[in-house]
Amino acid sequence: MTEEKNFQENEIKDIKLDNKFLHLAMSLTNDYISVYYLNILDNSYIEYGLSKEEKTLTIVSSGNDFFEDTIYNCRRMVYIDDQENFLASFKKENLIAALEHGDSFTLNYRLVENGEPVYYHLKTIRSIDDDDHIIIGVRNVDKQMRYQNTLIANSDTYNRIATALASRYEVIYYIDIETDEYYEYSSSEKYTQLKMGNHGDDFFDDTQKNMKKSIYEEDLPMMTEAMRKSRILNRLDHSGVFSITYRLKLEDSIEYVNLRAVKTTDSKHLVVGVSNIDESFRAEKDLKAALGSAMEQANRDELTGVKSKHAYANDINKLKDDIEAHTVSEYAIGVFDVNNLKMINDTLGHNAGDEYIRAACRMICRIFKHSPVYRIGGDEFAIILKGHDYAIRDSLMNELQTEIMENLENDLVTLAGGVAAYNSAKKESTTQVFNRADANMYDNKHYIKSLMK
Repeated sequence: MTEEKNFQENEIKDIKLDNKFLHLAMSLTNDYISVYYLNILDNSYIEYGLSKEEKTLTIVSSGNDFFEDTIYNCRRMVYIDDQENFLASFKKENLIAALEHGDSFTLNYRLVENGEPVYYHLKTIRSIDDDDHIIIGVRNVDKQMRYQNTLIANSDTYNRIATALASRYEVIYYIDIETDEYYEYSSSEKYTQLKMGNHGDDFFDDTQKNMKKSIYEEDLPMMTEAMRKSRILNRLDHSGVFSITYRLKLEDSIEYVNLRAVKTTDSKHLVVGVSNIDESFRAEKDLKAALGSAMEQANRDELTGVKSKHAYANDINKLKDDIEAHTVSEYAIGVFDVNNLKMINDTLGHNAGDEYIRAACRMICRIFKHSPVYRIGGDEFAIILKGHDYAIRDSLMNELQTEIMENLENDLVTLAGGVAAYNSAKKESTTQVFNRADANMYDNKHYIKSLMK
């Protein structure tokens, strides 16, 4: 013990006599929790700490074999997942080799404190004016490392997200807004035939040149105008994104693609992505066509070709919205009922009855040629009059009545009809207008029947 104490006192005396070393040690220890003064000839060492209040160095421990003690302490204190790397890295030859090359030896690892791993950083430097000693500083970097790990994790997450989003694009351009210099990143071989290259000095000029070779002829005028720099930037300033769909001539086919441009967060660059949407776009077109065909069938009466009861309900709902929005203030509804249809069916058959219905429908369409005609029942029709037909509705009804009278005399198709105009002062509902028209139709039917007796 006396020999070890004398060794410690002599080392402390040497340090106190060396002002340069003391200044260095004080500065280093101010950031570090522990500082080791290691004799690389015999591996003896002293561990120092700094009293923050008194600004003085104090001895924490000492030993005769730093590296042997380090192995022992590693097994006790270093986090188990870091022990193998720590022992493999923290060797005397590694420290000396790094210092001989003018480098410092550094190592990050975790110690177990209160059952939890805590990050530490170890760094070695040579002692000033003493090639036989090195200084090892250890400091707690847990907050910094955890923050850094969070950034890395977030960066990895962002990279995965960016990679996933970028995978939808066949080609991506990164453009300097000020200089127009650009870089191209392509993921599809067939897009290399566009001849944009991997790098260029003027994206917008090159685009205008290459569009003449690659854009489908019918879309070229649109794209020539749309891809002007001023137009793209103006769209971005107003909506934050520029997007346009067009057709490209690729290999032996014409394919739909979508171009989408956004500004980077620093507003100094544009990112332009071109994605092939041909399959989805054509599928969507087919779906719309199918839906349109189905809707057309639902809105069209199969027997007469005029609009159906379903279409009448849709148009009445739209009319209600227009009235509510004050875009329509005048309209009328006409209701018609074919006379003697049951007798025709019973005596001549349903084929004759169907033709009778079609003849009645043609009469209504011919007279109310500017208004939509709907078949709302087996022998019932309705019309919605606006604009010109609304203005001359009384004249049109008189014309219809004249033709009915002529048909009555010649044993041709006849029908009864009634029209009612919307009373805005009373704020009538469409149902109320329809009911008044229906009542007028029944009055007309009774009149016609009285003539047939």
